[in-house]
Amino acid sequence: MHRVHSSHHEVCGGQRGHVCYGQSLSLWIVSMCRIRMTDREKTSKLKEIKETVSGAVEIMRQIRSPGVQESFGNIMDTAKIVKEIIEVLKTPEMVKNIENCRMISENMNEVTTKMQNTLKHLEETGAITEAKGLIKSAKNTMDSFSGSGQDLHEISSSINEMFKSIRSLADELRMTIVS
Repeated sequence: MHRVHSSHHEVCGGQRGHVCYGQSLSLWIVSMCRIRMTDREKTSKLKEIKETVSGAVEIMRQIRSPGVQESFGNIMDTAKIVKEIIEVLKTPEMVKNIENCRMISENMNEVTTKMQNTLKHLEETGAITEAKGLIKSAKNTMDSFSGSGQDLHEISSSINEMFKSIRSLADELRMTIVS
């Protein structure tokens, strides 16, 4: 029967200033805790341990299978490629290229916004409606050339009016884009 020690000093035989590796301390701690399990709890714990060990053995068996080993190889190859890509992305040239792409993207967003604003302004000023009318007028003028001999003076006047409308539209577009 084991004697229950009341202190670490008693377990180590009165030695001071040492590191205790002794088993007697472990026994002392266990005996002090007085852990008591019923047979049912012991059986349950043993069953849990057995299932855990069985699961670990199954995992180890599956890890050794050729399919899993091949997958590990593929993972390692992919990781090497990713590492190389990351290293390339860290080079000064790639950092500069990425920064340039970011700036291009920002500029494209600004251009898109300006184009949307210009289109909105053109719609608000009626320039698009005028352009539609101008196109319709030009089409009618062109169709009149194939007509039954209209007066050249009318054709000339229509063309002059068309050119004036085009100039006016171009001036409005310039003003809109500048502002």
